[in-house]
Amino acid sequence: MVSGQIIGKNILDMRLEFEMSQVELANQLHVSKSLISAYEKGNRKPSLDVLESMAALFYVEVDYFLKEHHEGEEVSQSVDVSDLKSDQKELIFKMIAEFKKQNYYERLLMEES
Repeated sequence: MVSGQIIGKNILDMRLEFEMSQVELANQLHVSKSLISAYEKGNRKPSLDVLESMAALFYVEVDYFLKEHHEGEEVSQSVDVSDLKSDQKELIFKMIAEFKKQNYYERLLMEES
């Protein structure tokens, strides 16, 4: 069974990464601020419905909240593009490829310095 402390820390980390207050997150999820506080402290565990809503809000999979993460660990985020047109999807994938290429060349230049 997953610890409420792990889930709570992961909720807190994502909320802070997205620069949201507890009130803002509570409003997005249609719950109270005190419930968000209880989740983050590990006193309560969110329902599957709430976890799914948070996952969609933070562009992560539900299981992100259920696992312990370490400082500096990359978080895999995902975006649902199923309702986009094929030309819109193609543009997004081209942009991602361009960003990756740019980052690759920047790393090479930094290594040469």
